[in-house]
Amino acid sequence: MEKFTFTSDSSENRKPQHTFNGSNFYHVYKDAEFLRIDANIEMLLGRGYELRKKLKTRSNLGMFSSLME
Repeated sequence: MEKFTFTSDSSENRKPQHTFNGSNFYHVYKDAEFLRIDANIEMLLGRGYELRKKLKTRSNLGMFSSLME
């Protein structure tokens, strides 16, 4: 895994990054065909759960403790 580092680029030169937001996802994809299939929704929910679980486990192990110093 790569170690996280901050870049020295000034904020004026970079485009703003958007954070993923569940309500934004819904408004963009609410009429998408793949969300009309129950198996796809179950897969997305399952993967979201696994991702949250992994992120929680990593943060509990102190993987990001160096950022807090």
